[in-house]
Amino acid sequence: LYIVCNVTPQLVKVDLASKSQSILLTADHLIGGTAVVKMDQAIIVADSEYNYTDASQTEGKLIVITNDNQIITHKTATPNPTFISAIQSGGQQYLVSSNSDIIQYDENWNPTPPSQSCVQLWTIDDLTNEADPAVKTHCETNSSVGRISHSDSKLYIGDGVTPKVYSTDIAKIKDFDAWSSIPLDNGDK
Repeated sequence: LYIVCNVTPQLVKVDLASKSQSILLTADHLIGGTAVVKMDQAIIVADSEYNYTDASQTEGKLIVITNDNQIITHKTATPNPTFISAIQSGGQQYLVSSNSDIIQYDENWNPTPPSQSCVQLWTIDDLTNEADPAVKTHCETNSSVGRISHSDSKLYIGDGVTPKVYSTDIAKIKDFDAWSSIPLDNGDK
């Protein structure tokens, strides 16, 4: 079991049989972990790099721990990667990151979405290399992309500010340009 801790920046591995714990990442590498995924070739952690002093200075990266314990980092296109998910298509393993950026709030706590937030598609082979990966990026304007979900055929991403769900066909994931949005009104569940 892998647990990413946000307030105390750590990645903890728990052996469920023995109940022993080991710390794989600390504040030396991790600022604000938000998600962790174990894939065949690596453990990947989303690090929001959230700056609580000045949110406008928030960045974002993925931290990759390879099977030989090498630590590799890759910056995300937009700040605050909050969710990651592993998917497969055409025999290739991919990681999808949802980079939410920063939502601003007025004095009445009404949200203002970022100018754009992005979803990124990474191959596991590219993530486990130190070279800059050939990543595919899809951005939405005036949105804060959020939770990732998928079926065998579709990838879905919710929006944290507007009542929308974005989707794309997993069989055509290599294109990563063919997205549709499903608006939800107040009556939809």
